Amino acid sequence: MTDKLQNALLNSISHDLRTPLVSIKEALSSLADENILLDENASRSLIETASEEADRLNRLVGNLLDMTRLESGLIAPKQDWCDVRDLFNSAVAKTARELSTYRVTIDVPPEVPLIRVDFALMEQVLTNLLI
Repeated sequence: MTDKLQNALLNSISHDLRTPLVSIKEALSSLADENILLDENASRSLIETASEEADRLNRLVGNLLDMTRLESGLIAPKQDWCDVRDLFNSAVAKTARELSTYRVTIDVPPEVPLIRVDFALMEQVLTNLLI
């Protein structure tokens, strides 16, 4: 991997990890600040934001660990035949909360054949693309 590509990847990962951390920190700071008067809805919103961002951070760290395991050969893809519709439906179901404000339509023509992939890994790729 070239130095330029490594730097770009590191900058991207750094940004992706810091963004949820900043949101969590800001939400918790607001909740802890005795000088800020928050009503119940505002407090609940800050708690939900912190929780959602913690989930996002957990997914990002999990993805990084999975990428490291794949690169090092600790986990190897287990390819098997699967239906593309099942793959898309599963990824959309996993991201239902994040996609709740969008209308998602899956349109796979019936003639699309089965594909040979690692279902779990490909589902993770699709999930990452959706959120």
